[in-house]
Amino acid sequence: YSFCTLLGMAGLGQEADKSPTEYVTLVSAEGYEFIIEKKAAELSKMLKEMMLGSETVGISINRFPFDDISAPVLDMLCQYLAERHRTGSSMSEFIPLRNLDVKSEEDKQIALELLLAANYLDC
Repeated sequence: YSFCTLLGMAGLGQEADKSPTEYVTLVSAEGYEFIIEKKAAELSKMLKEMMLGSETVGISINRFPFDDISAPVLDMLCQYLAERHRTGSSMSEFIPLRNLDVKSEEDKQIALELLLAANYLDC
């Protein structure tokens, strides 16, 4: 499990006591917060630009709300970024995506939303 999955809906644990600059928080449409390592989040070109943009004006923003991304999709996206950071794998190699049931309408919807979110965040 990725760090964000373990903390995402369960709340903050001791790991979150580390320096706030080491982690960023992504907030789903429903208000769930997912904490992910900053280095993993930087694999998203959009998130990286948002972080760099805030630093150029002298502030450090590490909380990013996404009103159009549901909690299940943002959770999978965080897992993907964490896995990609650890292993360098691509979206086509991402096991949770490959394990979705193509016959299930719900899984098809999640896969579509995940791919759209990944495209939107450019990761």
